[in-house]
Amino acid sequence: MISNEYRINENLTLKLKGKKTFIYINGIKFRQCFRVMLYIPGELSQHYDDVTSIDEVIELHNKSVFAQEILENSQKYNNRASITPEEEFIAHCSNLQCWVENNYDTNLLSYNLSFPLLKELTHLGDQQAKRVFKEEIMKRILSSSPTVATYLVNENYLDYFDESEYETMIDELDEEKIDYVIFKNKIIGIVVNDKLDLSYRDINNLEKISKIQNFHLLKSLNLSDTNISAIPGWVCELKSLETLDISFNKISELPHNIGNLKNLKILCCAENEIKSLPESLKNLKLLKELDLNQNQIDLLPSWIGDLENLEVLYLASNELSDLPNSLGSLKHLKSLDLKQAKGKHLPNSFTELKNLEELYLEFTEFENLSESLMGLESLKTLIILGCELKSLPESIQFLSSLEYLNIEMNDIDEIPDWIDRVQKLTKFISSSNPLHLISKNLFHLKKLEKLYLINSQFESIPENIGELESLIEFNLNNNELKKLPETIGNLRNLVDLSLICNQLSHLPNSIGNLQNLKKFKVGGKNLKLFPNTICNLRNLKHLEVLNFKELEFPPEIYKLEELEILSLDHLFLEKIPEYITSIPNLKELLLYGNKLQFLPEEIGDLVHLEFLDIRSNTIDSIPDSIQNLSNLNSLFISKNPINRLPETIGKLKSLEVFDVFECNIKIFPESMKNLTSLEELHYGFIDIYKIPRIFLEISSLNSLTIGRTQISEIPSNISNLTSIRFLDLSNNKISSIPNTLGNLKSLENLILNGNNLESVPSDLKKLKSLKFLILSFNNLHSIPNFVLQLDSLEELYLNDNPIAKNPDNQSKEIIEKLKDKKVLVTFD
Repeated sequence: MISNEYRINENLTLKLKGKKTFIYINGIKFRQCFRVMLYIPGELSQHYDDVTSIDEVIELHNKSVFAQEILENSQKYNNRASITPEEEFIAHCSNLQCWVENNYDTNLLSYNLSFPLLKELTHLGDQQAKRVFKEEIMKRILSSSPTVATYLVNENYLDYFDESEYETMIDELDEEKIDYVIFKNKIIGIVVNDKLDLSYRDINNLEKISKIQNFHLLKSLNLSDTNISAIPGWVCELKSLETLDISFNKISELPHNIGNLKNLKILCCAENEIKSLPESLKNLKLLKELDLNQNQIDLLPSWIGDLENLEVLYLASNELSDLPNSLGSLKHLKSLDLKQAKGKHLPNSFTELKNLEELYLEFTEFENLSESLMGLESLKTLIILGCELKSLPESIQFLSSLEYLNIEMNDIDEIPDWIDRVQKLTKFISSSNPLHLISKNLFHLKKLEKLYLINSQFESIPENIGELESLIEFNLNNNELKKLPETIGNLRNLVDLSLICNQLSHLPNSIGNLQNLKKFKVGGKNLKLFPNTICNLRNLKHLEVLNFKELEFPPEIYKLEELEILSLDHLFLEKIPEYITSIPNLKELLLYGNKLQFLPEEIGDLVHLEFLDIRSNTIDSIPDSIQNLSNLNSLFISKNPINRLPETIGKLKSLEVFDVFECNIKIFPESMKNLTSLEELHYGFIDIYKIPRIFLEISSLNSLTIGRTQISEIPSNISNLTSIRFLDLSNNKISSIPNTLGNLKSLENLILNGNNLESVPSDLKKLKSLKFLILSFNNLHSIPNFVLQLDSLEELYLNDNPIAKNPDNQSKEIIEKLKDKKVLVTFD
């Protein structure tokens, strides 16, 4: 048997957990490993002879005919190249070992793994990583691989270069092989396959960007979320453009010459401040997609009908009143979004949209809706959510292609008899309608796969429910259902059944006939007994039962061999039935909010258990048999009168998350230091005066929360938590912070609000990874100057301190400097 842990060096470890391999850096889970190998048949191997990096191999592989064959015939190749999780773990270990032994050469791993790894190791002070980090960035940029270069630019790796290094790199770039644009002396975008993505860059002004106007072959330009307020005219001279995305900005108008972009097929302008459209837009005869969602347009011009090839038109959340009759001229239109349109009438020509497949009318009040839907013979999706409809528009019955109908949040009180004429319907959703009558004709729809009848008032469903032979998902939550017909057992393809919050007093025996059922949720207050036939659901994986007072399970429930998740919340259980602990493959057991007085020793029989939640019960101890749960990774025991943990708790080698809020535990067993996988620990709401010593000996912790206690000081050996990223010590009595806290190099979140702090030591300036610092509700009279040296800081909270009421000049200056660095400061 191989070891499930492999240490490559002092910072880098791989662990096999279940069937998955994870990379750990300095004890902190970094990432799950995915693809470990590519199967390349011999006849294609010559195509790979000249590659210099794994990235080139992957790119060639993804472009090859062979890759397409895999997509079409995946089972064949999966069988040919399949390996066990253990073999895959060994392969990952080998790959990472080779990478380290070759001085972190990023050619040996995919770029989106090697560079994040290298960056993290550099931040941790790994000397070899620090030596090669910039060299590797420079090497891969200069290799003229647009894909890798774009990644490095978009992920801000070039920010690590000083001015002279940056100049050297730009001087050496081969402009014949790689096109790039510069803003404020920095590369902010690389052209890949005639596409330039500048999204999420704080550009403000396109005129300050160099070179874009020279890229005459550019086909795609993404300027979304760049904080720009105008599009310069030269953008409209990029006449090869096929896609232009300027969404999520502050643009109030489109350039008058946008009609010059004769090849434009996609124009995305969502979430701007556009009030009207320039007439030259009608010249874009090849335009297929126009997204104008969430602007301020109050009039759609009549020339919109000239966009003869338009297939997608999004106009949601504008100020639109009436729509022009020319809308019906858009003969190729397939998708139309009119969400929150303010008009009362759809144009008479609406019925001419013969190719329309998707229509979104959420929160509209069109009075002629039924007439307008007539003739939409291609319509597949119709969303009429929140339209204040009293009844279903009768013309829906003539939509012969309709597959998805959503009528949520209306005033519809019945499903009409004609619904069975919509023969192609596969998905029907009704929620928050006062339905009191469900026509039996609804259940004549042989192709229906998903049926949601939620939050209504009906007490029964027709006997012919069993006719829905294609039904996969059936949700009847939040109704007044008193019984289910026996015919529900005929739904042989049903996979997901949800009956939460109803008035059911019993379940039909035929429920056991649902042989494909994998997920079953039921809840209410009147159900007393599960039928024995539920034990026939041999494919059931997830069973959720809640809010019953005296529910009994059949003892044979242990026969559900596929059951992995069992949720028994709020059932007033005083003990766990024996047969529950005999379910052979259970992975998650949720027992929140019951009246459990103890955990039985038999809990240790659930050897596959990964998640156990016993919060909000009256349990006063944990049995020694907990040690048998070797796969347990999450344990939630908060809000129980537990005053001690067994020494055997230390044998939970897979435990990653441990929640002990609102328990009575003041002394923890020494064995807890053996919890080498523990990453997250929650503790508090208890009268203790010191942080439990053993907590500071669990070096794997990367998240520690201790709150609502009488703790007045942080011990100096807090520095033992070398892996810690999240530290929450809020709402205690802490009056001082030790200098050693500054040694927590991985710390990203420090939460100290609601304490008695009057000052913060300058040694915290060493927290170079710190992103969030919360010091609200303390007694600080000044802002510590060192915060300006926290290079990673993104948010600083200082509200409800004395300094907030009367800031001195130095504090005001610090705040301004932080804002210049784009740090969010909450101060008053």
